Amino acid sequence: MEGCTAQDLDRVVCDALAEAGGAVIVVPSTAPTTALVSRLSDRWGVGIAADPVAFLRACGEGKRQHAFVFTDRFVSAETAPLLVSRRGRREFFPAFETIAVRRYGMTLYCWTGTTFECLRPTSANDRDLLHAIDRYYAACERLPGETWLMRDQQVQRTVQERIGQARRLIRLYQSIALRSGMAAPGVESRSLFEALSQLDAALPVREIA
Repeated sequence: MEGCTAQDLDRVVCDALAEAGGAVIVVPSTAPTTALVSRLSDRWGVGIAADPVAFLRACGEGKRQHAFVFTDRFVSAETAPLLVSRRGRREFFPAFETIAVRRYGMTLYCWTGTTFECLRPTSANDRDLLHAIDRYYAACERLPGETWLMRDQQVQRTVQERIGQARRLIRLYQSIALRSGMAAPGVESRSLFEALSQLDAALPVREIA
């Protein structure tokens, strides 16, 4: 298995184009799937939602859209802000799909390994959408070897990495303050790091598994 087949994508694109309110098609980042998406995008006029903010802004302006989305590429704090508990570990999920379906009435077609799950705005709730994305990630993780091109980047969605990023920013700001002679007396990095740990402990977690 190396991602989506041409037959599956052809079928789901035809189904998606029939959705009056627009649709997003979640696919994995594999070399064969990326090539197929590029060809189908040109053939059917289906876009690729590489910038989730721009895409959702266009939805807010009333533009009816149909687009592929590589959800596994949304790993930053800006694109993956939802903290969930998944199989005993905490990590961040994107909000893009939930907003597209729940706020803008789009239909979600989500690749889960052997098929595409269809979730419509009239019946899917937040939990349904998060479960579908969870199954998407699980399918990506089952891809062999280096087939999944974004495997190594998923660490950016972990709580530990996000805290590490925040600590690196704190050190950077401290360094800038020291060089500019603006360091505040009595402010120590230890207290800032402790505050980060306390914040981590208080973060709301969505249980999905």
